Amino acid sequence: MPNLILASFALAIVLLFVWSLQWGDKHSPRLWLLWALMAGMLFDNSMQAIGNWTIDSDWYQPLSRLRWAAHVLVLPFLSLFALSLMRLSGIQWAHNRLLKLALWLIVLGSLAYGIWHDILLLELSQTSPLGVTKYTSAVKSLPYPTILANLLVILMAIPIWRAARWPWLFAGAAFIFITNAVTAGQAWGFIAANFAEVVFAVSLLASERYFSALAPSQYNK
Repeated sequence: MPNLILASFALAIVLLFVWSLQWGDKHSPRLWLLWALMAGMLFDNSMQAIGNWTIDSDWYQPLSRLRWAAHVLVLPFLSLFALSLMRLSGIQWAHNRLLKLALWLIVLGSLAYGIWHDILLLELSQTSPLGVTKYTSAVKSLPYPTILANLLVILMAIPIWRAARWPWLFAGAAFIFITNAVTAGQAWGFIAANFAEVVFAVSLLASERYFSALAPSQYNK
């Protein structure tokens, strides 16, 4: 049953991607970022869903490492996504160059830490929570870049909510943050976390659709 739940999450991501093709502008860097994020989510759910039948294959462990790489290389950029929406919301201080520079430094620092800790030093061990056989990190530590990116989006979504009366980015970011915090350490926590990722993806795509419709000429700001 948990494998089917993970497969349903993967299907939901495919449907979200198809939905975004109906209204999305292929020139929007924000949308391309969300597509990259969803590709990582699709891969993550799919790899976990098929682990019971493929974990002994030679290719399964090497490909499992990409689950961490997908998060490490994409999630830090969500703060820049939020900054772009702040600007489209008419928040003047969001155009401050020092703010953009600070966010870029955080992004680069997060990428460096993630690549070092979650790619180069990654050690995998086989586990079977809820009967789902898969690989997980042998070293248990907090995903600091992910937490930082999530907190930044939450904080930046507050002025977006106030300025544009759009609460859904904040709601999605807060939901995934609270879900991960509450379910951490639980055997079923990975199911809850992956569900929260789908909810977060919905809020991100809905935000992109809303703001791109308001100001389609400002994608690069």
